[in-house]
Amino acid sequence: MVKKAFKYLAIFFAVVFLVYGVWVFVAMQRQATISVDYRVKINEVAAAVPADERAWPIYRDAVIALRLDPEPNIYQIYDEPSFDEPTWPTDEGWVHYDSWIEGHQDTLEQVRRASSMKGAGLILGSVAEEDKDVFPDQYAMEQSGEGSEEYLFSLLMPQLSHFRSMGRALATDAKVAAHEGDAVRCLEDLQAIIGLSNHVREHPVLISDLVGHSLINLAIYTMSDVLSHEPFLFNEDELAILKEDVQSLHAKTDIRFEGERYLMLDLLQRMYTDDGNGDGSLIPLEASNSLMYLQGVENTYQSVSFTPALFAPIADVFHASRKELLDEYDSRLNAVESKKVYSLGELAALEEPFPTYEHTGGVVLNKNFIIDLLMPALDRIVLQTMYTKGNIDGLLATIHAIESYRVDGTWPASLDGSGVSDQWSGEPLRIAMGDGHPVIYSVGSNQQDDGGVHHRDAHVFGSHKGGDWIFWPPQE
Repeated sequence: MVKKAFKYLAIFFAVVFLVYGVWVFVAMQRQATISVDYRVKINEVAAAVPADERAWPIYRDAVIALRLDPEPNIYQIYDEPSFDEPTWPTDEGWVHYDSWIEGHQDTLEQVRRASSMKGAGLILGSVAEEDKDVFPDQYAMEQSGEGSEEYLFSLLMPQLSHFRSMGRALATDAKVAAHEGDAVRCLEDLQAIIGLSNHVREHPVLISDLVGHSLINLAIYTMSDVLSHEPFLFNEDELAILKEDVQSLHAKTDIRFEGERYLMLDLLQRMYTDDGNGDGSLIPLEASNSLMYLQGVENTYQSVSFTPALFAPIADVFHASRKELLDEYDSRLNAVESKKVYSLGELAALEEPFPTYEHTGGVVLNKNFIIDLLMPALDRIVLQTMYTKGNIDGLLATIHAIESYRVDGTWPASLDGSGVSDQWSGEPLRIAMGDGHPVIYSVGSNQQDDGGVHHRDAHVFGSHKGGDWIFWPPQE
């Protein structure tokens, strides 16, 4: 009886091993179907800019000039500076910025001219020969044969740091111009920073939008600083132009997740088979190599070509199929995107402002492991749009106060007529008399009026710190 039981048990295991082996063999034969080149989609807007209307060739020369003579670093100039980093031409240590910015007037004129053009027109991918001095590291890497020309997640965007550098140079020049009483040059610099923010968003990639936000906020902070030191620098017409430019920024605050969707779709078409109906099974080798690359692990086909295939049947059972994974990804992304219409105060009133997900099971047993690996903390990114909108509204309220002073000769007692509201309370922003000119502020995350007393975390979602979110005069 015992021998018979062992016999049947042996047959059972033999059948299991045979089925498992056949399953592994079949999994090894799976092939990817690359149906869409998502790099082309990322470059669609840039490629559509007519050659004679592309700003990038002009930016290129400006970028090279700024690389050869970069922005001064006070902490490199002085071993132990006895002053804080200067932020205005009258501050100690600013002399180094004066000489630097004076030497870049031709560079800045190029940037101003380029920023007003239809589009940057920079095609992302391999570095063009004429751009090798702009992106030397990426060019050298490509010449040595490193990097992947296929995967969307390997697409580099080294131009973003150069847009930041050009923006900082313009901001510095705007302050110098304001201090010298040159309203026209100051306004042109501020408009050029806005132009940079438009061009940097030419590729629908999350990091591009975030850099666009950083440039928008740079423009806002610079304008606020200028208006704090020189509130009546601009005449009535110039102030109206500035106001219109600031109002236009609201349309540029939306952070798009289009590029994130492209990234997921590109991975799915490489890691899964395609049954023609939007579904498919994991391809062991491609899935393993892609995931190891994404996790920053040195990866070769030789080192991982056999082990992943052994787990293919387990992955088929426990991992989501192509369609299931995409549906889950879309569901999570849509849940976050739906919060973009809220204000900070409305979001704080929700019982669960952002969805949370448990990451359990590890690589093998977590059916949504790929999503958990790839999906960044998008709630923070959505909050960034709200912070930027708050900064825009704060500047518009500042301009309204200056306009009122021009008419009445006194600062307004309230900002009811500014046309903007507090991101936290939904009510008009607050105004209180400060040293020299008013303090314009939001009640902040604690939603209590603390009289315009600044706290650096007052605007931060979930902080509930005392103090207010100050817009004017700008704070650190």
